[in-house]
Amino acid sequence: MTLAHSRLRPLSIVIDDDPQSGRALGDILRRFGHEAERYVKGAEALDRVREAGPEVVFLDSCLPGQDGLALLEGIRDASARTAVIVMSADRDDGTVVDAMKRGASDFLSRPFTADDVRAALDNVLEKARLQREVERLREQVARARLELRGSGHGGLFAHSPRMRAIKEMVDQVADTDATVLVWGESGVGKELVARAIHDSSPRRERAFTKVNCAALPAELLESELFGYERGAFTGAHRAKPGRFDLAHGGTIFLDEIGEIPVHLQAKLLQVLQDCEFARLGGGQNIRVDVRVVASTNRDLERAVTEGSFRADLYYRLNVVNVHVPPLRERREEIPILAEDFWQRYSRQYNRQGPRLSPGLVARFQAHSWPGNVRQLENLVKRIVVLENEDFVTHELLARAEHVPGADAGIGGEPPVTAPVVDAADDIVPPGVLELGLKEIARRAAHEAERAMIRQVLDEVGGSRLVAARRLQVSYKALSYKIALYGLAGPGRAKAPQEGGVKGG
Repeated sequence: MTLAHSRLRPLSIVIDDDPQSGRALGDILRRFGHEAERYVKGAEALDRVREAGPEVVFLDSCLPGQDGLALLEGIRDASARTAVIVMSADRDDGTVVDAMKRGASDFLSRPFTADDVRAALDNVLEKARLQREVERLREQVARARLELRGSGHGGLFAHSPRMRAIKEMVDQVADTDATVLVWGESGVGKELVARAIHDSSPRRERAFTKVNCAALPAELLESELFGYERGAFTGAHRAKPGRFDLAHGGTIFLDEIGEIPVHLQAKLLQVLQDCEFARLGGGQNIRVDVRVVASTNRDLERAVTEGSFRADLYYRLNVVNVHVPPLRERREEIPILAEDFWQRYSRQYNRQGPRLSPGLVARFQAHSWPGNVRQLENLVKRIVVLENEDFVTHELLARAEHVPGADAGIGGEPPVTAPVVDAADDIVPPGVLELGLKEIARRAAHEAERAMIRQVLDEVGGSRLVAARRLQVSYKALSYKIALYGLAGPGRAKAPQEGGVKGG
């Protein structure tokens, strides 16, 4: 226990060569509940600061034969937690600025009143309290990180041999700067693997920056990744750092890297090769120290063969390859994950509903889970919120009987169901086959996407924010798609003007 913690009252030390003003200030401090000690010589006061670690020092800036501001630096070195209030009859702004630069916590201009002393005390003691609170929270976060790493990041790694093998790989590569490519189906936990790598690495105290490469159109993705300079385009009134800037010293997680446009792949390759890039509209290269972890649910080797993904970028990303298997291939985890999610959301939403029944857990284990862990988590969250699991049994049975494999949307928001296709729709329109299979698939995908967005917008009354949540895309990405497909008609609700994005 420190001396500061053992004292019944806070200690203030007054360093002032004027006996009258020193005694007066001591009386004021005692009236405010402080112990007060007065010193004339800076060396004696400094020894006492080292010994006692007082809460506050009142320091006269003009001590005879002594440099008060130099003494200020000595006090700060001797006791970093001690607040120093500098007193001076010099009202020159330069004196105040110099004192603050050297570590003063506050400044009192002579002559001052008891109320001035009280205000200064309240100010510095509140700052000290906040600093202690920040340190306490930092220690708490550090402990939580250790516990999280020890428990396998929320149970992700603990419950099957395949996931434990991934944990061993994470531990092996975490203390290096090797680029890691995490691949697997949507919802399997690729981001959790990326966070585990970061949290187990020497970079864990620095930023973990995520960029969803599929959520933004190409023209926005470049400025998001690399930033832009003032005047780079219309409306660029000031420079903006990109995500690589913000991730300096830490880790950048490039989610869905397979969706990045070809023209940006060369720029990303430069960052991986040379650790530098140029902002949009800028000619000067910026060096960064960033660890790159990327994820994809695509077959990138096939994309390389098809020419939609650069081979040299693929090889740069694929230094360490981590495959996260789908939930259906690690069914032994399902009961444990479901229980973990139930406990987590019961605490979060303060619900005391019944636990998951054995029958439902058995259905969970028999289910195919095309949405993987994310789908299971969202479904359990709904059970906790509604305090009822009957609807889940009905939905799982209905989907298993009528729409095999189409149940990825049952967790979280109400399911988004695709339009029913009539047998007559199987007739291929004349001339379509001349387009080639790839173009046919592209057009069909766009039509399906357009129909789905239109359906969801109709269901939610045109609210883009709600629709974006339902469709599991960002607000910006949905707004871009609405404009692309011409869905911002007069019957649609206009988007709120937030974040600088205007509605349709």
